[in-house]
Amino acid sequence: MLKVNDVDLLSEAGLDLVFGTSAVSVEAETVSETSSFVVSGNSSLNAGVNTLTVTVTAQSGAVEVFTRTLTVAAASSVKTISGITVNGEAVVAGAVSLGRGVTSATVLVSLDSAFASYDVSGDDVLVPGANTVTIRVTAQDESFEDSEITVTVDQASSVKTLESITVDEAPVLVGGTVVKANGTTSVDVVATATSGVSTAVVTGNT
Repeated sequence: MLKVNDVDLLSEAGLDLVFGTSAVSVEAETVSETSSFVVSGNSSLNAGVNTLTVTVTAQSGAVEVFTRTLTVAAASSVKTISGITVNGEAVVAGAVSLGRGVTSATVLVSLDSAFASYDVSGDDVLVPGANTVTIRVTAQDESFEDSEITVTVDQASSVKTLESITVDEAPVLVGGTVVKANGTTSVDVVATATSGVSTAVVTGNT
């Protein structure tokens, strides 16, 4: 019997191990109870190919050596991004827009490798207009790559013009004059701002 990490390797050439494995457990059993064995190469494993050696010595002094290959996976270098959301909005072509008044955002990044990690900077100091948010993805092998996205926060409109004015339901040109009958004490004025986010207040109509 020859088992490595509970995997039977008596008839197998070797075993693949995950990245970071530095040692394995070895169980061996000789055909003869009078034989002995010594295991070497089961610790201080490095990434790549390692050789496990089991040396069996018979009572007569005859020696037989069994070797098995232990392949430790190299660290992954994958650090690609499969998707990004900002405050639940998907980032498309490296950009996303947010509503007015937003000063910070929650950036969630989906990675192609389960062994990679990411950090986000610039997401907590947002100002009106275009902001650059940086995402650093670090692979298992500690290599990293920075990606930038543009987060645009809606700015307050500076438009303060009038689209239209009516006086007693009759349209009036902006800046125009209205003549009413003698004795009129009030008029109904409706002013519509050009911008949908602007407001218009009427005074002097009574």
